[in-house]
Amino acid sequence: MASKKQVVSFQEISRESFGTEGNLTDLVGQTFIIKDIEWLEREIRSEKVNVPIVTVEVDGKTRKYHTWSRVISKQLEQIEEQLKRGIYVEATVKKVKRYFTLA
Repeated sequence: MASKKQVVSFQEISRESFGTEGNLTDLVGQTFIIKDIEWLEREIRSEKVNVPIVTVEVDGKTRKYHTWSRVISKQLEQIEEQLKRGIYVEATVKKVKRYFTLA
């Protein structure tokens, strides 16, 4: 008889790998405040990729999320200057067709 193996979700592994609460796209439809962005360099298929780790305030709690969305990553690059000046940005993740975007 085969022994019972432990099963963990990919989301759980991803959270542990990045030290975040989950993917920013988990917040679809919720409004939150972006407070900070860090860029974590990872190697994916021999290519270096910068993964944003976003500090947000949602439901009165400050949490960190990561995202693989290229659209959201580009949008985060655009708001970095405001964050560096101490200006927080209110946003909502929306799904438009196959893509996620900040609105």
